[in-house]
Amino acid sequence: MQLLTHIILVIAATLVFVPHSAAATRSSLISRAHKIAVRHSTGLARDLRVAFGGILVSEPQSNSEQKAYCVSAPSSSNLSSPTSSSTTLANGHVSPSTTTSSAPTASVSSSHWKSVSTYSGSTFFNGWSFYTSADPTSGTVQYLSQSDAQNAGLVDINSAGNAVMRVDTTPTVSTNRNSVRITTNLIFTEGLVILDAVHMPTGCATWPAFWTNGPNWPAGGEIDIVEGGCGVRSNYNYTFGSGFNSISGGVYAMLWQDSGIQVYFFPRGSIPTDITAGAPQPQSWSTPMANWPSTNCNMASHFYNHSVIFDTTLCGDWAGSAWNGTGVPGQSESCAQLTGYSSCSDFVLNSGASFAEAYWEVSSVKIYQYQS
Repeated sequence: MQLLTHIILVIAATLVFVPHSAAATRSSLISRAHKIAVRHSTGLARDLRVAFGGILVSEPQSNSEQKAYCVSAPSSSNLSSPTSSSTTLANGHVSPSTTTSSAPTASVSSSHWKSVSTYSGSTFFNGWSFYTSADPTSGTVQYLSQSDAQNAGLVDINSAGNAVMRVDTTPTVSTNRNSVRITTNLIFTEGLVILDAVHMPTGCATWPAFWTNGPNWPAGGEIDIVEGGCGVRSNYNYTFGSGFNSISGGVYAMLWQDSGIQVYFFPRGSIPTDITAGAPQPQSWSTPMANWPSTNCNMASHFYNHSVIFDTTLCGDWAGSAWNGTGVPGQSESCAQLTGYSSCSDFVLNSGASFAEAYWEVSSVKIYQYQS
């Protein structure tokens, strides 16, 4: 599959990138967006990219060229509600950050970014809920409870102390293939989310994502930090999939402020020392890989009360529909050609060994909020 990073921001019903000259078409775009807003966000993003191909910004050339416009919409059903044990945090208003190329040298005591939750080591899975409902993206997948996933060997802490979340590799299954989707019980508004991962799922039919969303999607917004599909493409081949895995991964950092949302990636061996010290200083980091300023959006009204989510679905609204595609999503041969299967679902049901690389290996997830 294509090596890319995907960040689609769904504001209310969707976040649509509309040039000023396209104002006359806004009503038809909004109508289309409303009709499909009940679908899962990533499926929605894919559909919008296809439908609005000539309008969406597929790859920003500079921060100044990328403009986000908000579109209002009615609320939809809750796709991933936190459990009753969730902890609600007060809004964390953060000061705008700038980006420089200077090397960070912060100490733990000097950072205004304070940890509110850390998931790592033997207790990594504490504070997450395991999603067991039907896949919202219509994937050929069944998400397991924590106990079932542990018994099936799909989740564990490995000898390196990293959390592993796998897809089932049973040779043949009759219905859906087992996988894992987890959501933090922690709820937060604004902050800094830092993922340190060694490996991410890869391979045909595999659709991994690391993302956040609000309690009543699309109300509350969505931020897709890492995802196969569409969106912003990196100029480097090591930010996603097998390229990411070949360098033992790295760190993704998502900075969410009232001034906008930025996503950074640091490959293994180039992680800023302030991140490893637990004293992040985003203002000292290099230019973000993706940037959405809030120039034309009221962030507080569209993004709030988020939880963090990991999932690996199979086929579904994007990976299934891209089964016969080439070029986009970035491969010279289609998965149909590569695997010899005419459909994504047939491949998933009958080729379990093909999912040996479809796993997350995560060192840590850390969530910070700004304190002056």
